[in-house]
Amino acid sequence: MLMLSMVLVAFGLAACGGAEDEPAEGEAEPPATDSSDDGRDEADGEAAEDDEQSSDRADDADPDPERDEDAADERDEGSDGEEAAAGNELPDPAEVEANELGHVPVLMYHGIVEEPADEWQMTPEAFREELEFLHEHGYHPIRTVDLVRGEIDIPAGRSPVVLTFDDTLPTQFDRTDDGEVDPESAVGIMLDFGEEHPEFPAVGSFYVTDKRFDDPEQGQEMFAELHELGFEVGNHTIGHQNLGTVDSEEVQRQLALGAEQIREVVPGGDVATMSLPLGVWPEERELARTGAHDGIEYEHEGILLVGSDPAPSPFAEDFDPLGIPRILAQRGADGPDASFMSEHWLEWLEEEPGRKYVSDGDPETISFPEDDAERLDPEHADRANPYEP
Repeated sequence: MLMLSMVLVAFGLAACGGAEDEPAEGEAEPPATDSSDDGRDEADGEAAEDDEQSSDRADDADPDPERDEDAADERDEGSDGEEAAAGNELPDPAEVEANELGHVPVLMYHGIVEEPADEWQMTPEAFREELEFLHEHGYHPIRTVDLVRGEIDIPAGRSPVVLTFDDTLPTQFDRTDDGEVDPESAVGIMLDFGEEHPEFPAVGSFYVTDKRFDDPEQGQEMFAELHELGFEVGNHTIGHQNLGTVDSEEVQRQLALGAEQIREVVPGGDVATMSLPLGVWPEERELARTGAHDGIEYEHEGILLVGSDPAPSPFAEDFDPLGIPRILAQRGADGPDASFMSEHWLEWLEEEPGRKYVSDGDPETISFPEDDAERLDPEHADRANPYEP
């Protein structure tokens, strides 16, 4: 395992000098039936911090901001959970094999390009293929903040998935000459797919820097457009800074200014989650969660890592909102690295019942087979709804 991790880190380092539209992110954990902590903070092709990243949690967050509901109320339209909205009785959890202690895939995307230079990029066709797989296998997109807060309000029988995008690349969100959303950008593809499949809405989380989609004049306003479309806009620092190489003052400057550029244009200014650039923690990890610079404060409820396996349920005892693993999104890969990518992990979740999170359709209860009761975080015991399969 140690040797494999070293090989993966070295492989990632070689990727750092790639094309301009390609970021370098870290690598994933080997296949496992439980969410693993080892290797989650490997860089996007940079060196890893240490093997205890996701278990060495910073101080507990104290979130209490109101959730921004703009453009989010239509997420369940057209879904197979419409009986709840219509006032009809929800199905019995056993009927839909509800398991709200199952795993949730958090997928990590970067460039969506016609000719990928490496595994950090994906073609538009491959991205559509991945969306189709998710749709066909009963997934329903949510935002990172929804996962962190345990606000998973999706139809009965469906499973949450989080689509995350790092680095503010123009192939993620761009406009054509006539001002329309580029249909070949990630946002354009998601919007088109959502129109074709209303039960799979265009929802995800974008982690932005001052790159601003390579549009210096309108790039920041595009953050507001993402918000209006229903996407979460999260912090990736102002300059995509490796936080492990700078002092505490610069760490706070990077994160405070990163949050501030979002607040300036996004109503409510609720920058609730962040993605660690290069997957690297600052020396003082608590500063990734909260801090201040020049009177500008920030506080993150959730922190995304780089590369790993599916995330635990937010109601499971091993869920750490300040160390959420992500899976590198890639399809059609071969060789030893294929087992670290989304195609492998999504198929792994389908192989055995009980591996993935399946909703009971009621956001107020947490349903699961009674044999899994020991996995529940005692904090959520008052919402528990165990059942006999």
